[in-house]
Amino acid sequence: MGRGRRHRGWGITLACYPLRSRCVLFSSGQAKTYKRTWDRKEDITKVDTATKLSTERFAEGMTIQQFRDNMQKNREIYDDNYQNFKLKPEDQAFFKSFGKKLNVMVLAEDWCGDVLRYLPIFQQIAETVPNWEVRVFLRDENTDLADLCLKEGKYRAIPVIKFLDENMGEMSCFIERPMAVYEAEKSMGSLFAAKYPEIADALAPVDEMSEETRPLYTQFAREFRAESRRAWQQLFVEDIKNRVGTSS
Repeated sequence: MGRGRRHRGWGITLACYPLRSRCVLFSSGQAKTYKRTWDRKEDITKVDTATKLSTERFAEGMTIQQFRDNMQKNREIYDDNYQNFKLKPEDQAFFKSFGKKLNVMVLAEDWCGDVLRYLPIFQQIAETVPNWEVRVFLRDENTDLADLCLKEGKYRAIPVIKFLDENMGEMSCFIERPMAVYEAEKSMGSLFAAKYPEIADALAPVDEMSEETRPLYTQFAREFRAESRRAWQQLFVEDIKNRVGTSS
């Protein structure tokens, strides 16, 4: 048998053997074998480990308040979103009456705009629900956890809010932003072009805009997101309600 490539992290060794279809995961003295698949077109090795978050690993995470207190940047933006958004009475009633115990894994970073926009709202929700245990992990230090919940199966987008039952079985996973927000952001280009009909490349992709147009579009997008913030945060609340409502 040929020498295997070994990848280490979090006390785990993943050994992949050339010309074989198996990888072996060594953890805590135990070896588990997983299927290995090859994407020859892009020359990429993909390993489906079907990893399940353990209760021990989950317990290593921070509370949301600890994440906030340890932020190195943008804390004032986080606090502004937390203090200036209030759950509607009907939303408070929904979450207060939610009786099922859940574990919730969150992936975040303090530089991410979507984290700053939505995690403070989720903190309010978590403080309202009586039976949720929430733990936050830094995405960049826990890429193995990020790989459990990828946007479109390939992007480590954040925030990730992964809902798990009492036995750490996955129930649902929120990634980045509500679907309705994606749709709203798609309209920015046409709205920008309508505001500046005299700009020839107003509808061009951002990376193809001229040096004169790109700053105008960047400022327009910043203002559009700021004006939409409260509405998008309410869409986030509705998204979370829909996710957990089917499991209550």
